[in-house]
Amino acid sequence: MLGTAMRRDRSGHTLRPPDASAAAEVVCLVQLPHRCLLRPAQPDAVLSHRAVRVERDRQLLGRLRGVLRLHGDGHVLVPARAQAPGSRRSARGIGPMTSIDTRPPPTSSRTPRRMPGIEGFWVFIAGDMAIFTLMFLAFAVTRRDDVPGFEAARATLDIDRGGINTLVLLTSSACVASALKWLRAGEQHIAARWTAWGIVGGLVFIALKSTEYVTGFRDGHTPAASEFYVYYLAITGIHLIHVIAGCIVLGTFWVRMRRSPMPGVTGFETAACYWHLVDLLWLLIFPLIYLIR
Repeated sequence: MLGTAMRRDRSGHTLRPPDASAAAEVVCLVQLPHRCLLRPAQPDAVLSHRAVRVERDRQLLGRLRGVLRLHGDGHVLVPARAQAPGSRRSARGIGPMTSIDTRPPPTSSRTPRRMPGIEGFWVFIAGDMAIFTLMFLAFAVTRRDDVPGFEAARATLDIDRGGINTLVLLTSSACVASALKWLRAGEQHIAARWTAWGIVGGLVFIALKSTEYVTGFRDGHTPAASEFYVYYLAITGIHLIHVIAGCIVLGTFWVRMRRSPMPGVTGFETAACYWHLVDLLWLLIFPLIYLIR
């Protein structure tokens, strides 16, 4: 089949027979799992053996394609033992075929849900709520021992001013929530504007509460007058400190938003959660001290 004469391949290049030195090369004809038998071979025999191996591999691949057919949608058809509903028959008459999905499982693009704010901050919120809960319980127990005295002192409070404070804090909390929404959307200048309105609400609350304290002390509503004012000043005073701290934190973020791009929203999420905590505490304080009879 292969001679020593000059011949040309498909590309037009001349093929020369190997010389005597090439014929003396040692080739591996039989390869066993544990050893390889070596012997000199003639060039024609080597080329013939390689042609036989290539033809054998081509036939094996042809049979494999007849058994496994890969579709464009990523499914492989393999022979099935029994005809199933919706099964296909191969073009070569192999029998019923079963579809196997070889595509990788789809990965979810949704990010895992997490608690907003810095990790560990919710522990502080839980602790703060626990402290106020203890003060509320102490107020309720003491009030039970002196209901007439607590009722007389409660009647001296300005309920209208307390209601205005509630509306102011609710509005301020809504402004901070809007600021966080715009910051997540990448609109930092709009977020800074809403943050400023949230700070204004906090400052209005501080001004109204301070005025209420001044008026109460001027009228003689001091801790010496009644035990009610002890709890009133303690609970509302600690809450007022929370409002002042929240205004300072929000003011810091407002300055950062106006000067340079924010590196992320986690820090402002923490500040927003704290401000909502302040709002929630007042929603508990206002009915407990001002309204319950």
